Amino acid sequence: MDFFNNKNNDNIKFKINAEGIDTKDVEARLVFNTKDNLNYIIFGDIKEGVCTFTVPELKVYEKNNNGLLRFELVSKDLYFNVWEDKFNIKTKTTIKIDEMVRESVEEEKPQIKATLEATPIFEEKEEIEEKVVEKKKEKVVEKVEPKTEKTKEELLSFDSFFKKS
Repeated sequence: MDFFNNKNNDNIKFKINAEGIDTKDVEARLVFNTKDNLNYIIFGDIKEGVCTFTVPELKVYEKNNNGLLRFELVSKDLYFNVWEDKFNIKTKTTIKIDEMVRESVEEEKPQIKATLEATPIFEEKEEIEEKVVEKKKEKVVEKVEPKTEKTKEELLSFDSFFKKS
């Protein structure tokens, strides 16, 4: 039978048929014996004809220790070696992650080049402005010509600048 030294083991149960003795007066023992005489005893609990042994972690044994396992019943003046088998100690292997390190490799992202052509939304407005500017230039040119007789003050006056002659 295999047992672990670093985790709780399964319970072991035996059904007992006792005649001529009350099981309340019987002590049940599960004895682990090794060739190095490293012995370990677990006491069982007998209820309704079933003996149960709760086997803990067997920390006293190293991995791959082995030996003989015996189930014994002891009464006031009686000893019964009821059952025996070989045992082997194993270590449950566990792997735990202490820390996760995430490294990201940045890939070269493709470059996107775009050429934008801007088209004015209000083309009519721009054309109107251009026409107005042209008309103002024409008016200035007309006013500067000495076709009318005006005084210097009238020529420089803002109001007269917009009056038709």
